[in-house]
Amino acid sequence: MHEKKHLGFSGLRAFSERTRLLLDSRQQGKVDHSIDDVVMCAFAIMHFQDPLLLQFQKRMEEARQTNNLKALFLADSLPKDTQIREFDEVDPSSLEGVFTDYFARLQQVSIIP
Repeated sequence: MHEKKHLGFSGLRAFSERTRLLLDSRQQGKVDHSIDDVVMCAFAIMHFQDPLLLQFQKRMEEARQTNNLKALFLADSLPKDTQIREFDEVDPSSLEGVFTDYFARLQQVSIIP
């Protein structure tokens, strides 16, 4: 099967385009991480199936002033895993567009034997 670029990892990263549009009802003075960063880091944890991913990325950030989550998942800041688990500010239905967009991309694919 021939893989289309818009269906690869960079296509999935379009998820961030949607998360940047999420409304943030939190008090801005009490916010350390944007909703976009929290959602994208949660997505990274699910993608890599690694609950210690954020700790590893923070150590990399301290040692090299950069990390893979910034490059791959476009996250500006890294919340702690407990901050992700306790995060309930996003209505899951607000992310439906991500799946609708990706499903539309899947429908456009022609399978080449």
